[in-house]
Amino acid sequence: MSGASISGPTGIRMDQDFADLLESSSQAQTPERRLLFGIIERAVRDLLGNQRHEATDATQWLFHTASLEVPFSFGWICAQLELAPGDIHRKVLLVQQAKAQG
Repeated sequence: MSGASISGPTGIRMDQDFADLLESSSQAQTPERRLLFGIIERAVRDLLGNQRHEATDATQWLFHTASLEVPFSFGWICAQLELAPGDIHRKVLLVQQAKAQG
């Protein structure tokens, strides 16, 4: 990750909330793994942003059950990073709820 953070109206820092998921996977510091995590992070930022079309696209990508064999699908990226998709889904939903309440 770039080290930059975005604090929304709820004060939730995207990099802080999701960095622990990346660090828990093995070899998290390789450029390829950072790139894959960056794709997930971008989708989450789009989902939580103010652009409806970006949020719709991000929702479809993040929550679509694509085969683990489809390169760059959410499931495939999670498999490459040794992350559980459900963990990310839960964090995304928590951040969405906090944003809605904030």
